[in-house]
Amino acid sequence: MRLTELDYGVVLEIVKQAHDLEQIYVLNGHRDPGVLAKVIMAAANFSWVAWGEGKPIAVFGAVEQHKGVWQIYMLTTPDFRKIAIPLTRFLKRTMVPILFDELGCRRLEGFFHEDNVFIHRWVEGFGAKREYVKEGYAPDGKAYFGYAICKGTLDSQNQTR
Repeated sequence: MRLTELDYGVVLEIVKQAHDLEQIYVLNGHRDPGVLAKVIMAAANFSWVAWGEGKPIAVFGAVEQHKGVWQIYMLTTPDFRKIAIPLTRFLKRTMVPILFDELGCRRLEGFFHEDNVFIHRWVEGFGAKREYVKEGYAPDGKAYFGYAICKGTLDSQNQTR
């Protein structure tokens, strides 16, 4: 896996291929990949593109919602599993520690469609806890789940390892 800074053309390519694009459109109120790519670019100060086998596979990062509270985001192509392990290492060893230790994050949260079982397990592997369910939130009537990791919880997990 290789990481690079965001480039609009690359981000647009990932957005157009994102396997969960319909679920993302629900959260953004439109169906325009160009608009979504521009929104991601606007948040690019703590974001990356992950590459595997010479092609872009994921765009991810975190955006501060208000002081100390960050929203994590990630769009992936169907090739995500090819980079899941090295990306997990980067998130655990680099991204999350920078957020909590250097950028003053006390809460990192994400919001995921109920069908994204792989992502639910993945974020739980980081120590995220499911805090709520928004029943019927998606146009198909399915739910969205809210997950979060808080600084105190993260500190206690690290002490027990």
